[in-house]
Amino acid sequence: MSDPSAKYEYLRERLHFEREEAARRIELEEKRMLL
Repeated sequence: MSDPSAKYEYLRERLHFEREEAARRIELEEKRMLL
């Protein structure tokens, strides 16, 4: 990737995706704890 802006865009997308995944996982864990 020679274009730095494209690289940052990609990293931002990944970070957002991973944050969503983490939030979903935490929600599942909390539900399991409440059961």
